[in-house]
Amino acid sequence: MQTFGDSYEFTELSLLNKVLKPQQEFEEEKAHYFFQHLRDFTHRKEINLLADGGFKAIATKLVFEFEKLTSSEAVSEFESYGFAKLNYTPKELRTRLSNKEFWLSLLRRERKQVIAEVERAMGLVSARTQKYCGDITYSDYKVSEQQAIEYLERHYLQSPDGKKVSLKEISEHNVSNPYVRFCEWISRVKGFDIVAQEQGHHSMMVSMTVPGYMHATLKKTGRINGKYCGATVKECMEHFNTKWSRIRAKLKRKRIDFYGMRVVEPHHDGTPHWHLLLNCEKRHAKYIKKVFKHYALQESANEKGAEQHRVQFEDIDRKRGSAASYLAKYLAKGMTGLKEEGEGCRHAGDLAADCTRAWASAHHIRQFQQFGGPSVSVYRELRRLKAASNNSILESARIAADAADWAEYWRVMGGFKTSRKDHLIKPIYEQSEIIDKSTGEIIPPNDSRNCNKYGEPKQPSMKGIRIGHQALITRSEGWEVVSSPPQSNGFPRQGEPIRTGGLGLV
Repeated sequence: MQTFGDSYEFTELSLLNKVLKPQQEFEEEKAHYFFQHLRDFTHRKEINLLADGGFKAIATKLVFEFEKLTSSEAVSEFESYGFAKLNYTPKELRTRLSNKEFWLSLLRRERKQVIAEVERAMGLVSARTQKYCGDITYSDYKVSEQQAIEYLERHYLQSPDGKKVSLKEISEHNVSNPYVRFCEWISRVKGFDIVAQEQGHHSMMVSMTVPGYMHATLKKTGRINGKYCGATVKECMEHFNTKWSRIRAKLKRKRIDFYGMRVVEPHHDGTPHWHLLLNCEKRHAKYIKKVFKHYALQESANEKGAEQHRVQFEDIDRKRGSAASYLAKYLAKGMTGLKEEGEGCRHAGDLAADCTRAWASAHHIRQFQQFGGPSVSVYRELRRLKAASNNSILESARIAADAADWAEYWRVMGGFKTSRKDHLIKPIYEQSEIIDKSTGEIIPPNDSRNCNKYGEPKQPSMKGIRIGHQALITRSEGWEVVSSPPQSNGFPRQGEPIRTGGLGLV
């Protein structure tokens, strides 16, 4: 059985016989070219990202090397490795490069992405093999998922007066649970739809895909796309984000307001595409479509099928169903799964959802995002309030949030034409105090003893909400995480679904 692991000593012939020749995807000359570049892609200098078994030793070595460098030297040396760019100042990056846990996290993150891209480039992710992600990516995701469950099962939140709540129990009742997350998103979509109908707005589904040369394999045959340029999933997402930022900037300059939801999901071969449920004033709908089409066709406009498929619009026909019904299948596919035919080689919606989440995890993709509308943070904090308020606006917002009435909550916050900065209720973020257990001393946020593991002041965290000059603290108790002994080795339990079939690497 061939796997990626500590030994990177497979031969070209063994892989050609096992993977490439049976699929007849590569001519011999192309296969040699592929292997010449495979090592460059999977290595960062002397670090083999496929060999996670040695990451602890590598992290220790890197810490020792970087501790001897100045901040500017450390930044320059880090950049020479070719890792993804990190959004830290030179000083912040310097302290992290001297931390073993930081390096372990970084190496494991890079490994997941590299393996997912190698599987995709080799044609192991397609409609004819394994859809959305490869076998190793899927297996690694299931292991990490089980490890997360194990962590939640053996850890608790404990209050200063000794109350304990299981993290597992908490996760089952918040958006960590895919079913709870699905319900919350659906309630928000319905809320947006109610507002759109009340305001007489136009609603449409917008689907965007990347140019054909960024797709790795062909859907009908499962063969490697002869025009594939080698673009990674990350590069595809950068392509979309660039388009989206230009579209939003253009519409903002024209003072055109719009709101809705965005869902990112994989094609059969792991190439991302976007679905947007967009609401706007009817008089702006035609122009918005024109702007989307303009930016979508800036590259390879003459490519076969580009005009028809690069960006597609479907106006919401409420005689056929609400906007929620249009978006529900995309939300379910990335959260809870679909119990219907047409999910390809698996015919199992929950497994398709697992593979979609594994794909998003490997490539660090934010699958769901709201644009426009009121603050979700305030909405969730309002649901923590149990007692009625004397403030009529706050009480109306609390009741709406508690009833999951997103439309009414938005009305109370100011409505469609009110910008986020002018919403009536705002979140409160503060740096937290901590208590020294041995002395009972309260250590303020600016004290050097109240810092993160890198010696930096902790980031402000949510404390409550504010309306006018009135502040309500919703998080007052100083809960801390406590643990119990581990229960297992973190591998999938007996009966846990493991994907098989196709021409995977494991």
